[in-house]
Order: sequence, then structure tokens, then C-alpha cells
Amino acid sequence: MQEPENLLFVQARGFSMWPFMDGKEKLVAKKVSLEELKAGDLLLYRLDSRLLCHRLVKKKNGLLFLRPDASFSLAEAISEADCLGKVIRIIKGKRIVNLEAKVYNFINRLILLFAPLLSLLARLYRRIF
Repeated sequence: MQEPENLLFVQARGFSMWPFMDGKEKLVAKKVSLEELKAGDLLLYRLDSRLLCHRLVKKKNGLLFLRPDASFSLAEAISEADCLGKVIRIIKGKRIVNLEAKVYNFINRLILLFAPLLSLLARLYRRIF
């Protein structure tokens, strides 16, 4: 079992990861090696003075390319040193989502592929209705 001092607990804010997260969740992250990270993982990282949680798109030459789910922008590159950890649990009210479960490996990769499309469809829907 993971020692508590190896974990980081953060309150999510904002809508950049919608529809997967709505900004009211609590995140539990742990430090992992670069080799353990896979496309689709949620990473907690530092950008300037802000803490952000975005989805890993790819790893290349020691850089991590991340993108929020609700964005059509290109992935942003960060160094491994800026990565605080991989989100392993999401606490949504009284429910705890274990992102280390095999089913979430699959779901996270699907979200990586389809989140920009879902975001676009939701925006179009809001404009029409």
C-alpha cells in the first residue's frame, strides 16, 4: 500500500477536463516514473504558479505533452520535473473512482481520442438549443 507522504491531495477547479470532471472533485496523485506513464493518464503539474490537471497525449524526448479534455488546442509540452504526479483516484462526492483499475486505462484512452469531439458537439448543442 502507498505511504500517505507519497500522495498529493488537490481540490479540482474549473472546467478544462469536462465532461470527465466538472471541477468539484478531489484528486489524489502519486509520483511515478516517466516509464510508468501512458497516453490517457491524468497528470497533475505545475505551470508558472498554477497547479493543473490535464491528460497525457504523448511522451517524446523527455517531454510530456498534455491537453485538457475540453480544448481543441495543441498539446502543451512540460518537462518531467514539472510533473507532480499521476492522478490515481478521483473523489466525486461520496464516490471514489480508482483510475488504476484496468477499465479506466481503456476509458482514459477513449476519452483522449474523443474528448475534443464531445466538447465540440456540446458547444454546438448549447448554441442551437
